[in-house]
Amino acid sequence: MDEDGYLTSVDRTKDMIIVGGFKVFSSKVEDVLSKHPAFSFDGNEESLKEDIKAFAKEKVAPYEAPKIIEIIEEMPLTAVGKIDKKVLRVK
Repeated sequence: MDEDGYLTSVDRTKDMIIVGGFKVFSSKVEDVLSKHPAFSFDGNEESLKEDIKAFAKEKVAPYEAPKIIEIIEEMPLTAVGKIDKKVLRVK
């Protein structure tokens, strides 16, 4: 989220996650989530997270919907400028 309250999602075209035996492409989920109004408006962080989860459940298969949403100031990058997925992974 930037200083004006806008959210940014960054595409990872070849990133695939296995969820309950199903293949989930993060780019599809991120594309759907980027259409949520929260990506252009400011709001309460906790209600925003729940609202985004509910929105995703309406737009993608249940196994594709994010279970956890973290709002961060900026995406961590590797030395070559790619998104550092190791830092972002939830353990």
